[in-house]
Amino acid sequence: TIHHNLLNREHFRSFLFEDYHYSTVRFSTRPYKFLSFHLYSRFGKFIYRDTIPKIGKGHNWDMLIKLQLSTKAELSFSYTKAYLEDLVSRDAYYDGYIWRAMGKYQFNSKIFLRAIVDYDAFSDTLNIYPLFSYKTGPYTTFFAGVTNTYTDYGQQFGSINVNRQYFIKMQYLIK
Repeated sequence: TIHHNLLNREHFRSFLFEDYHYSTVRFSTRPYKFLSFHLYSRFGKFIYRDTIPKIGKGHNWDMLIKLQLSTKAELSFSYTKAYLEDLVSRDAYYDGYIWRAMGKYQFNSKIFLRAIVDYDAFSDTLNIYPLFSYKTGPYTTFFAGVTNTYTDYGQQFGSINVNRQYFIKMQYLIK
């Protein structure tokens, strides 16, 4: 699908932005039962959401490949690229990308495991997010996970875990 946004009006931090235009292109296909491919792109003018926001010109790309390995296992790989520049000077407000791999495995109707690994070029970090969930009943699920962020400090120190958080969560649906 192709879409062009002709009229856009948005308030952000007490600033009113009007008549900035962008186009969107989406493409999805599933050539095989186990494989799907998705492409999403936006290009045109966008709000640079800083302390003093401005309109800039740029593009965003998202590509995703999903592999359904079995009824219980899925792998996906994605790439996201974003670029925005000043309209006058053409200096970049930001320019970066994120590579992501995600694996999911549903052991049975109660136990689920997911792992996400991504590299964020905006912050030059590697992130690892494992998540375990256990459903005790139709309305209650327990989650346990870890967030890990690694930064590469070069040959002298190598990659160091600069942030790690453990969490547990209980989710209960109140009817």
